[in-house]
Amino acid sequence: MHYAILANATVTSGSRRAVTFPPARSCTASHHLASWLHDDAVWWQPQPFTLAQNLDAVERALDIQLQSAVAAFYTAQFAADMSGTFSGQHVSLVQVRSEEDFQRVQENLIGHLVMKRRLKHSPTLFIATTDSELEVVSVCNLSGKVILEQLGPQKRQVVAPSLQNFLIHLQPLSDL
Repeated sequence: MHYAILANATVTSGSRRAVTFPPARSCTASHHLASWLHDDAVWWQPQPFTLAQNLDAVERALDIQLQSAVAAFYTAQFAADMSGTFSGQHVSLVQVRSEEDFQRVQENLIGHLVMKRRLKHSPTLFIATTDSELEVVSVCNLSGKVILEQLGPQKRQVVAPSLQNFLIHLQPLSDL
């Protein structure tokens, strides 16, 4: 079965994904993923985000103020993860799929921040996965810079000066 997201979207065939991102300067909101079956494919369309557009639960849990760009990233829309490349590296942007999924994402962000605190590392907020299970793309909560970080050791490499810059330079994957 093939999966596709229409208009600002993703197409998945097997384990490969193709994505068309919205223009980097506009962050159009959407509402619950709408889907329908057509020609042996499930089509998904991003939907407006219906909840409060903040990560207050994460901030309260850890008594921390988060980068506003990360809150905007996670609360722009309900959508499936989107694949692309940045400087030749494959990444999959973590997206919130539904109201229930938003709770899971916040719990995962809390877990990530707790791990960082225990390791005495500066706080980071993941925004994308990579092909390596040991690396994620994160936003440094102190500087706002986007980094490629290895989970566990404090190995990190700055890849963009800001989340906005990262998204502007991200190249969508396309099988179309």
